[in-house]
Amino acid sequence: MALWSLFALIGAGLFAVVVEIFVPAMGLIGIAGGVTIVTAVVLAFNEHGAAAGMATLITALIAVPSVLAMLFRVFPHSIVGRKLILRTMLGTGPERTLEESFKELDTLVGKEGVALSDLRPSGTARIDNRRLSVVTGGEYIPKDTTIYVTKEEGSRVVVRAKGAK
Repeated sequence: MALWSLFALIGAGLFAVVVEIFVPAMGLIGIAGGVTIVTAVVLAFNEHGAAAGMATLITALIAVPSVLAMLFRVFPHSIVGRKLILRTMLGTGPERTLEESFKELDTLVGKEGVALSDLRPSGTARIDNRRLSVVTGGEYIPKDTTIYVTKEEGSRVVVRAKGAK
């Protein structure tokens, strides 16, 4: 088998791995691509010696992560990626992007609200006429208790009972 055909096998294996991302086949296409890449490396060692085998192995070790990294960077902006990736918050209110929703959360520190459920330590609260999932610092807060927001960590809203130290 010619050396160029082994590199073509690596390319075919990479193509199969990329296709697996777009065509759900329970991993079968991706596994077949991986087997094809490993087969190309083994054939290079068996038929062309250690130097050609190492060159093929190094090519595969560089190409696979590079192609996958590029694919995951490009995928969200592709036609299929835009259809599959959720870009707005689901709910009954107006549609907002995830970035807009997180920006709104930044303004909650110090605001008061009411616990809509028992917070043991997580639950639901109404703050600024919005229903939010909140957590406490570990303490139990009963339903209908007035609370205030102490801090935010990403999308996590931390609250305390009003009057608690």
